[in-house]
Amino acid sequence: MVATTDLSANNTWSNMSSVAVGNNAQSVWDGLTNNNAIVAQSGHLTSAAKLCIDCTAGGFSDWYLPSIQELTVLWNNYNVVARALNGISGAKPMLSGYYWSSSEVESNIAWGYYFSAGGAGTQLKPDNHAVRAIRAF
Repeated sequence: MVATTDLSANNTWSNMSSVAVGNNAQSVWDGLTNNNAIVAQSGHLTSAAKLCIDCTAGGFSDWYLPSIQELTVLWNNYNVVARALNGISGAKPMLSGYYWSSSEVESNIAWGYYFSAGGAGTQLKPDNHAVRAIRAF
């Protein structure tokens, strides 16, 4: 499930922008595990992952920042997702531009997904990108 709106249009990946979370946040397919590692990092205060974990949209509290492959699935099914969101009052489609994933590459780089044309790309953690939560069902 994808949240009906962005949690932010301009958010950094984490306040820990030059310190690697490590293997526990580098999964390309397990966004929830990535999220838990990001917010458990010593010195962590704010992040795209924390925005998602703190989300209670629709009465659910199990939202998380998608991994890069989970964002790829959203893109590959964009027409279905956009059509479904269009039928929900107050829902907004995914924006043009990059969305953060929870998949870290290294100390100062994480994966983002470019929703303007489709495609993953590495992004500097201090950069500002959109954040959209997902949840498993």
